Amino acid sequence: MVDNSLTSNDLKDAAAVKSAEVRDDSLLGGGLAAVDLRPGAVRSSEVTDGSLRSIDILDGSIERTDIASGTLRGDEIQDGTVGGADLADGTVTGDDVNESSLGEVPNATNSFGLGGEPPGNFQRRCAGGTVTHYARVAGSSTISSFDYGPTGVLENFSCGTGGGGALVKRLGVGDYRVRFPFNNGPLTPIVVGSVDPDSANGSGGDDFVTVARVQDEALYGATVYKVLIRDADGGAEDATFTIVVF
Repeated sequence: MVDNSLTSNDLKDAAAVKSAEVRDDSLLGGGLAAVDLRPGAVRSSEVTDGSLRSIDILDGSIERTDIASGTLRGDEIQDGTVGGADLADGTVTGDDVNESSLGEVPNATNSFGLGGEPPGNFQRRCAGGTVTHYARVAGSSTISSFDYGPTGVLENFSCGTGGGGALVKRLGVGDYRVRFPFNNGPLTPIVVGSVDPDSANGSGGDDFVTVARVQDEALYGATVYKVLIRDADGGAEDATFTIVVF
């Protein structure tokens, strides 16, 4: 047989040449080269576990489907290569964030104040000389004459523990009682009142109001504020009024 005279056509398919007939690649001129292998002929079963290295893999040839779930660890990912688009929504939690790496939240330079003022400049409880209660009420015949309720109350504030909005009862035209359920103000408060000049169909401009601290026997002597509204000639009139308790 003449040297180099055999071709693949001279070999029997699947049985002609076995691994034992191939010169070991540790010997000079031994082993198979890439040109000796048909494309796609080498599968995972023909590769020894753990024998492939990164230099044996074509750059960019590994896709997501080639990687088993949970097999990649942090030390196998290059620093700075994972971006927001690589993370599923909602997968990063507070435990995953290094808090010291976070900067200041935009527009949060005033987080330790309110409107530029420190906490000490704001009232936290009913202190002497501060507003303890406030209510603005649209006086009208729709307010109950039997029970205290929120009907007609436009705005209100109470600094008492537990809060509690203003409740109003109308005994008659221009005759109201205002109750603050958590009336924790001073025992001898200062009370002022005023009438909205645009109320009472525009005639509130010449109205005046008187306010007094009284006890309501129907509430077992609970403290309420008696509000009387009168027009310039002394007649009773329903109008929008405000009372402030110090």
